[in-house]
Amino acid sequence: MRAKIAILCCIVSTTPWFAQDNARHDDEAAIREVVSKYVDARERIDPKAVEELFTSDADQLVSSGEWRKGRDAVVRGTMESSRNTGGKRSITVESVRMLSPDVAIADGRYELTGLAGGVTRSMWTTLVLKRTEKGWRISAIRNMSPAAPAQSSAPGVIKSEFIYENAPFPQCHASTIAESKGGLVAAWFGGTREKHPDVGIWTSRFEDGKWTTPVEVANGVESPEKRYPTWNPALYQMKSGVESGAKAGPLLLFYKVGPSPSEWWGMIMTSEDGGKTWSKPRRLPDGIAGPIKNKPVEIGDGALLCPSSTEDNGWRVHFEYTADLGKTWQRTDVINDGKEFGVIQPAVFLHKGGRLQALMRSRQGKIVESWSDDNGKTWGKLSAMVLPNPNSGIDGVTLKDGRHLLVYNHVVTQSGKWGGRAPLNVSVSEDGKTWKAALTLETGPPEAEYSYPAVIQTGDGLVHVTYTWNRKKVKHVVIDPLKLSLREMKDGRWPE
Repeated sequence: MRAKIAILCCIVSTTPWFAQDNARHDDEAAIREVVSKYVDARERIDPKAVEELFTSDADQLVSSGEWRKGRDAVVRGTMESSRNTGGKRSITVESVRMLSPDVAIADGRYELTGLAGGVTRSMWTTLVLKRTEKGWRISAIRNMSPAAPAQSSAPGVIKSEFIYENAPFPQCHASTIAESKGGLVAAWFGGTREKHPDVGIWTSRFEDGKWTTPVEVANGVESPEKRYPTWNPALYQMKSGVESGAKAGPLLLFYKVGPSPSEWWGMIMTSEDGGKTWSKPRRLPDGIAGPIKNKPVEIGDGALLCPSSTEDNGWRVHFEYTADLGKTWQRTDVINDGKEFGVIQPAVFLHKGGRLQALMRSRQGKIVESWSDDNGKTWGKLSAMVLPNPNSGIDGVTLKDGRHLLVYNHVVTQSGKWGGRAPLNVSVSEDGKTWKAALTLETGPPEAEYSYPAVIQTGDGLVHVTYTWNRKKVKHVVIDPLKLSLREMKDGRWPE
């Protein structure tokens, strides 16, 4: 009798064991296939394919802290991330656990490669999947903090971060940065979109190891019925304000107000406490716009040379001087006629013997240069450099060791055409003539926008770059210029 019971038990238990094992194997294979399809849909930026893989009540908590609730929010968020982040993503599923016959958890490593400067970003990801009438579908995703520190194959990059993750404005552009009393200060314009009347000037300060919440410090409100957009802020800390033992000077904030670049006017504000509080805005004299995009340079005791330009009669460059913090001004004649070269937004570099070099954005597909031997009062004939320019803003700085560092979009562009604003590159030169490739801050994709850089060198010798990141955020990158690996460029071609 006992033998019969034992045989019967074996028969009863053995059959389900094989069936369950096969079913579990099939489920795991199906779950891995769903994850693979999700990665593929992300890479193809296919919203319909992504939507098909999620349950209607799905949610996603990403590493930045954003919580996307509902399938529609998940699809929008993943598509925006895929378009803006660039690089190549992969998920390696390391384990699948069945919580019930119809619910499973898949744990894996999520990796993004080919990001700015060759960075690879790794993190853990957990996916909760449910069995539905259409098969297994993703119900939730949780991306954890990086499993290991992000590694960069680009020598010299110390840190890369966003100044903010969330803001009360949908778009931003034209950032600027300065080292002031208490630390770094950044500013940019933000609003519905460029040229919209609600666009204001926003600032953030780097305090206690992080950037403060952005605040609007200026706008174009003239009356309850009239408001103009603001444009292109330019921060500058007077050197006397950061030198040890020197009398503290103010932090200057220049910006523009007006319906368009051909009609705007210059404004100035000052801060005595490193950007925590600001003076009332003051309009600059007619015909004076202040630094049009890039920071001024000091050419004497308190004398500022402001690189400027106009767009009302072709694209033409001129320079403005003030020796009393913007109370009185002088202006040079335009240095070009706007015909042979249409140029705007110059960046000034300081050379041996007191020579100045201006590099300019152009409509001719090249960065254009001019030189001055008299502190910017007069300028020589303009000429095109070998470096390309896709009709996008540039900036740079003369380093303490005498070299010159330039940030720009190295995108070969036909004269008279607009080129892409990705990638964003860094080059270095000893003489302002021969430039060597140093770094790629952002790689792409080509339809992305990484533009309008602002560049300074702080007292510790590090270089700080801010720039527009897809009009959504402001990126901040810290570079050690002594650790950059320089490569020759032949005929202006960026080395592979």
